[in-house]
Amino acid sequence: MSQRLNAWRRWQAAAGPWRGYCICPALTVLESTVSESTLSPPRPPSLPVPGRKGGDFLRLFKEHTAVVVDLDPLVGVELAAEASQRRLAHVVLVLPRWPHANAVLPCGALAETLVTCSTLLTDSATSTNVVFVLDGERRTAVRRRFSDPRIDNRYDLALGDLPGLARLRAAGIKRVVKVCPEA
Repeated sequence: MSQRLNAWRRWQAAAGPWRGYCICPALTVLESTVSESTLSPPRPPSLPVPGRKGGDFLRLFKEHTAVVVDLDPLVGVELAAEASQRRLAHVVLVLPRWPHANAVLPCGALAETLVTCSTLLTDSATSTNVVFVLDGERRTAVRRRFSDPRIDNRYDLALGDLPGLARLRAAGIKRVVKVCPEA
């Protein structure tokens, strides 16, 4: 079985009751359809992230909290994996970035980070919190010439991609916090 499929199963398990909102083609599309050698190499996770200093991100998790992480997806995946590892929250990947060898948004580093971080995931069955990881690069502005042959895999989120207020309340969520890049 492929590393990606195993990683996908671990992410699904870590989502717990929220697994119906998980989407991540970077892990579920057959590896043979994407030439990893043409995708960007992984970069070290040393980006400035709001709340990363001093564990501020982990302090967001009070009882019954939904945290929406809308950052560079590599950073979001790392933060979610850390929250899972500490059993602070269920983690949900909402990353419909389509992998293609010649795409506007590369997927190689994302897939590798997802596989690597999946080994940190734990069972958060008793947690009353959830983290939704969004792709902060999904609407990246790109100047393209007419002759640009790349596949445009940027996207917008749809209404059903995240749970509505009624679903959050039914699950006991009392607080929603969004984490996005510092201005």
